[in-house]
Amino acid sequence: MTTTDAKLTLRAWNVLMDFHVALNDWAEREYSDDRRWWIGYLSCVSLLRTIGYVLHNVDGRRSEFAGKVVREHYARWNRDEEHRIFPLFIEQQRNLVLKEYQFDADPLQAVSVPLMSLDRELQPLESMGAVNMVLFADGPLEGYHVDQLMWDVYEWWVKQLGSIEQDLSRAQGDSAVTG
Repeated sequence: MTTTDAKLTLRAWNVLMDFHVALNDWAEREYSDDRRWWIGYLSCVSLLRTIGYVLHNVDGRRSEFAGKVVREHYARWNRDEEHRIFPLFIEQQRNLVLKEYQFDADPLQAVSVPLMSLDRELQPLESMGAVNMVLFADGPLEGYHVDQLMWDVYEWWVKQLGSIEQDLSRAQGDSAVTG
């Protein structure tokens, strides 16, 4: 496939959709069962790693230009502060969870946080119960809410895959105009 072919659709999107399903399932878990929590988390981290693997080793090998675009994005993710979620979470959790089979948060040590409904001025109106939140206990992510970070990673990947496809489409348009 060349950059002048029909719009390149990244196969990594398929993995991201599976990650979204796994994330929704994991978000519905019970904190009283740490083994199920761990398996759900392990599934999500595995899929996060697979997104990057498929992007690099499948989508990035479709053409020389696609490989160049993917490599440029990877370099940006590792370099730029706005993309720190990549080295600090995606890569760090991949190494910790998939290579060492460890996790730096304990679902049984969840913090109970009260939920409140708010008025228009964002003042508390009434209690709506509480939600349990698992926080990272160690490392550069200490204190971050694990569930929220997973959703942030999902949104980050959506933006990044969209940006890569935009770069590839822009090159297709440039080739069509100059060709």
